[in-house]
Amino acid sequence: MFPAIEMHHVPATARASFTAWLDDFRQADRGSIRRGNDQTLESRAQHFARWLERNGYDYESLQAVPVEQTLALVGFFLRCVAAGDTIRGSTQSASLAAKTLTAYASAAGAWLSYHFNKSPALYLSPSLSAKPRLHPFLAETIAQRRNWKEPQQKKEPFTSPMFQVLHHDVVCLSHDPSRLLDKLPAIFDWTRLGVFTGSRLGEYGQSKPRKGELFAKVPDSADAGVWANTPLAFIRSDFTFFDASRCALTPGDLSLLHRHAVEVHIRFRFDKSNLNFSIRKFRRTPNNFICAVKASISIFQRALRLQVPELYPIGVFRCSTAGDYKFIRGDDVSKVMRYACTIAYPDSRHYMRMHIDRIMAHSNRVTACLALHQAGVVVEDIAFRLRWQVPSVQFYIRESYSKIGDLTQKAVAGAALTT
Repeated sequence: MFPAIEMHHVPATARASFTAWLDDFRQADRGSIRRGNDQTLESRAQHFARWLERNGYDYESLQAVPVEQTLALVGFFLRCVAAGDTIRGSTQSASLAAKTLTAYASAAGAWLSYHFNKSPALYLSPSLSAKPRLHPFLAETIAQRRNWKEPQQKKEPFTSPMFQVLHHDVVCLSHDPSRLLDKLPAIFDWTRLGVFTGSRLGEYGQSKPRKGELFAKVPDSADAGVWANTPLAFIRSDFTFFDASRCALTPGDLSLLHRHAVEVHIRFRFDKSNLNFSIRKFRRTPNNFICAVKASISIFQRALRLQVPELYPIGVFRCSTAGDYKFIRGDDVSKVMRYACTIAYPDSRHYMRMHIDRIMAHSNRVTACLALHQAGVVVEDIAFRLRWQVPSVQFYIRESYSKIGDLTQKAVAGAALTT
C-alpha cells in the first residue's frame, strides 16, 4: 500500500487557476489523428484537474507531491470515478466499463506528466515475453469493475428480410427519381455497402464533428500532410470504378457507370489501426440488390445531384425539397433500420423485435463479420477484408441471431471469393 497523501487545503483565493494549464494541454500535439479521441482525453484530464481543485490542491501543493506518490493520487482519483464522480456524474457510474476507468487513469497520468513532469508508474515494467501490466494499486479497482459489471448488450446484425423491406420501399420511391435523394434510400445504400466493408459510422457518417463544424476532419498537423482538414469520412476520390476490362471509368459519367461498372475499389484513408490508405476491391454481384458496386454508384449519384462539394463527405441525404442536404448520423441509421425490422418481423414476439434496441449503426460491422463467417470465409481472410485484427473477428463471431439470410450471405461470399 502506498503512503497516504496529505490534502493541502488552502483558501480558494490562493488556488492557482487550472484553466491556463488545461488550455496548454489541449493545444499540445499528442500525435492523434482521431480528434474525437483527443477531445475525450482532454475532457477526462480536465475532470481530473477539477477533482484536484475540489480536494484542495493548487500548483504549489502538487509541486510538493513526490513523484513516487503520484500513483497513489491517480489511484484515489480512480476510486472516486468508480464510485460515481465521473464527467457525467453518478448517472454514468453504472455503465462505466473497466476500459473507461483505465482511460481515466491514463488521462490523469498524462496531465501530471505534461504539467509537472511527474509520470505516475501506471504500468509495471514488462518482461521480454509479456505485455505491460497495470500496476496492482490501480488494477484492483479496475478488476472489480470488470468482474461485477453487467455486460453491455450485444449488437444484432441487419438481416436479409430487413434489406428486402428497404429495397421494396426504394423501388416504390424510384417512380419519382427525386425521392431517391431522401434519407431511407441513402441509409439503404450505405448499410448494404457496409455489409461488404464492415464500416464503422465514422467512415461514412458523422459521429463526433467538432463544435461549429459540419463534419469530422483530419487534425491540422504535419503528420497529416495534404490530408489535414479533409473529412475523415469517405469522399468521392475514395471510390474508383472499373469496367470488365479493368479500365477505370470516369466517376462523373453516371450513365457509363450504370452500364459498364463491374468492380469498385474503395480506399480507406484513415483507420484506428496502422492500415491507413488500404484498398479493398469488390465485384458486382449479379441478380442481387445487395451489391457493393450498385450501392457505390447510387451513393455517387446522390452526392452529385445534391451538389456535394468534391472534398466533402458523400454520406448525405436530402432534407428539403429545395435540395438542401444533411450528413448521415448514427440516429438516422438506427431509425431507418429499426423501421425495417418492424416491417420485416411484424410479430412483436420475434427475437429481432424483442431486441430491436440492439440494432444500430454499429450493426454494420456485426453483419459484415457474421455474413462472411457463415459463408465459410476463414477468420484470417475476414480480418483482412474488414481491416481488423483476428481477435476482433473472433469477438464478433459470437452468439447472435444466426439467420443473417441467404440473400446477404451469398452476396458477400460471392464478392469475397471473386475479388
